[in-house]
Amino acid sequence: MREVAAFEHESDLYSGFAGPLWHLDETYLDAIVSTYYEEYFRHFLAQYEAKLERSSSGLANVIDQSAANLSFGTAWHYSSAGIREAVVNRVSDDDALDAAVSCAIHLLASGVAGEFRASSERGFRVVLQSRLIAPAAKNIHVWRRGDNGEVMADDKSTTFPSGPNGHTNLAMIQSPNIKLTLLTPEVADHIGCPRPSQLSPDDLALASENFLAAAHLLERYAPMFARWVGRVLTFVSPIEAPLGLMRSGSSRQWPSVAEISFRCDAVAIAEMLVHEATHHYFNILMMIDPVTDGSDQRLYYSPIRKCERPIQMILLAYHAFANVLLYYRECQRAGLEDDGYCKRNEQELLPDLRELERALDTTQSLTEAGECVWRPFRPHVARPA
Repeated sequence: MREVAAFEHESDLYSGFAGPLWHLDETYLDAIVSTYYEEYFRHFLAQYEAKLERSSSGLANVIDQSAANLSFGTAWHYSSAGIREAVVNRVSDDDALDAAVSCAIHLLASGVAGEFRASSERGFRVVLQSRLIAPAAKNIHVWRRGDNGEVMADDKSTTFPSGPNGHTNLAMIQSPNIKLTLLTPEVADHIGCPRPSQLSPDDLALASENFLAAAHLLERYAPMFARWVGRVLTFVSPIEAPLGLMRSGSSRQWPSVAEISFRCDAVAIAEMLVHEATHHYFNILMMIDPVTDGSDQRLYYSPIRKCERPIQMILLAYHAFANVLLYYRECQRAGLEDDGYCKRNEQELLPDLRELERALDTTQSLTEAGECVWRPFRPHVARPA
């Protein structure tokens, strides 16, 4: 287990998770995520190693050898969460094998040296970076040595990091700080996140164009948020929704993934990217400490959801929307021409944030971690639109 050195004050660590206005030490972010998933890798092997050996060779070794050498880039991935879910939910042997294969392929594709073989009658769905290896293969052989590697899925050979046979390229968009792969229904099923609609070629091109426009908007008008988003989001599931309707979601069960409606203006899509990325930072913070002590069981009114919510959900909403407020102001400061979108939404959001603040001020259950992700925003929320 790697050691995470302590800050002089815990608040120095926690405040970096509030938002991009505050410094977040990359070394500690790396250590937090890597240490968290290393522990689950160890538990996974303790539970399933003997069972894995019945259907694979070298697979447990790839995970074991990688556990102590994880980085943020290798650990912050949906396949690591698959390992965690297998441990927490004590899944079937077949599901544990699928989780191990998905994780090992990601590790080898990320540069880890190793080799394994695995077999399954129900077949493996192989996702290799931005490629989907189809159809599902009953036998796979994967190896990585130095810069070279290969996935042999039944009779289909795919090399990495470049070029293959028998695969489908997934749509990708890229800006200086943001790189997103657009999920298909098949890949969403593999990850375990909600399934997007099967998009026509024209709609997929539109989704790619709109997400790219949103990424470029962040780079130009709110660059601190381009870095904030790009650090934690790698995959986006394009949600079908009526024109202009904003729908988005994320979960601790799919790190690096968000679902976002794509029939919106770039300024709205960029807002959803900021919002969902912020939820991921909240989830990372909770890897090291809870944000409440559990003593407050009351419900508080949320003007966002228009219903009563537990205090942790009030804090979650405030954290995300306070960052959205800063995003609106960054765009206005930089001169974004958006037909008044940011100004109008800033004016509508401020009363809601102030109402959420009243709940956060009332409760006595927030830990230091919880206090540190909302109190830094108070002067910004107090400032009039």
